[in-house]
Amino acid sequence: MPEKDYLWMESLDILVNLSSRVCEVLLDSSKKQLIKSDVLQQLCPIILEVFKACFIYTADNTPEFEQFDLQRYSKMRDSLVPLLNDPSNEITFNSEKNDMLEEFLTMIWTSSFLYKLNETENRILETSKSPSEVSQRLSDFRFEESYGSTKPIEPLSRLQISKSCLHDLIELSIPVGVLSERSLPYFISRCCFVLNRIRRSAKNLATKWRKRY
Repeated sequence: MPEKDYLWMESLDILVNLSSRVCEVLLDSSKKQLIKSDVLQQLCPIILEVFKACFIYTADNTPEFEQFDLQRYSKMRDSLVPLLNDPSNEITFNSEKNDMLEEFLTMIWTSSFLYKLNETENRILETSKSPSEVSQRLSDFRFEESYGSTKPIEPLSRLQISKSCLHDLIELSIPVGVLSERSLPYFISRCCFVLNRIRRSAKNLATKWRKRY
């Protein structure tokens, strides 16, 4: 941890701790009944914004700052997953909360990449409307028109958080609970990115090998 606690760190700590407590209340049906319905409908989007704040960083990124954010991300994840995975918790299953669930999964999905995407991958990701569309477009990609690269893969700057998100995406896709069905398309599309990169690189290497020998 950084030797000095910055204001943004103290602020995020407060928000994460408050959000975690609110999640505990929302999971307790007896306590949740004490909250007015209009207030209840506003709580989940606010909690989600706190979750997203764990991924915000500047150019002044250090391993210590990443470790701080990773710990807060883990705490928010552990608070949100039971809430989103509880079929008896009706506040998470109207249309607005379905959007919240998708945002939660999208944040983990987009943060799970360990390396910089190439131009084609970025274009597909930016112009697709769903993880299923991403998977379809990567599957339909014409490899004979575009080879991969033998350049070294360039890892992203916050690998610890990326690895944690990748692990969580895999765990959330295990067929247990409500979240698994919604997580599966994100996991499949993530696998498609890996397979796409392997296939393109393998085709490129095979072509170079034939030319050489």
